[in-house]
Amino acid sequence: MTHSYTIMPTIDATGKLLLPLFTVMQEISGDFRPLVKKDLFTAHNIYVTASRSGKMMKDHLKTWLEESNFHMWVTEPSS
Repeated sequence: MTHSYTIMPTIDATGKLLLPLFTVMQEISGDFRPLVKKDLFTAHNIYVTASRSGKMMKDHLKTWLEESNFHMWVTEPSS
């Protein structure tokens, strides 16, 4: 059996890798089961979530934008 995953790096205009690195892992249920969550490796520079396919979906994009520091660079349009 193979597993799929998506890694979404964020790179600024100078080529610098920005953190966190967003990763979507494949899980049959689309979410990590309690035992998996308990033993899941965590790091401050990696954000890990799950989907049924291991591919990034629209909801994951929204989460990535909220969890990454991307919101710090977006400015509201002038009124």
